[in-house]
Amino acid sequence: MLNLAGNRVREIGDLSALEGLAELNLRRNVVSRLGDDDGGGGVGGAEPTRLPPNLQRVFLSGNALRTFDALTPLRALRRLTEASVDGNPFAERGDLRGDGGGGAAAVRRRVLLTLVPIRPRCVVNADP
Repeated sequence: MLNLAGNRVREIGDLSALEGLAELNLRRNVVSRLGDDDGGGGVGGAEPTRLPPNLQRVFLSGNALRTFDALTPLRALRRLTEASVDGNPFAERGDLRGDGGGGAAAVRRRVLLTLVPIRPRCVVNADP
């Protein structure tokens, strides 16, 4: 477990070398993206964001993720069983790729359908 909660973390670099890491806690930081919109680079021109390949639980609650698309890097996590995204701007306003909202329950469903279609036991917390 790597607990970086409440440390004012703004960007995440390449964490892929942490192959044994199963849980990453980034709650209550100021992370606004997990990677560039085009998937090519990292936040603010930093190295590309690459998450540990065996990550099972990731906690991103209370950050500054403005759009649902900011979660795209999580799609590569084949062992993901839990993701917490509540308290982010996109979750608070129910922003599901600009489709007009739908609230926290709709956000939760969208995250489950988009990020973890092959992992039916994944739990997503998107409640405000």
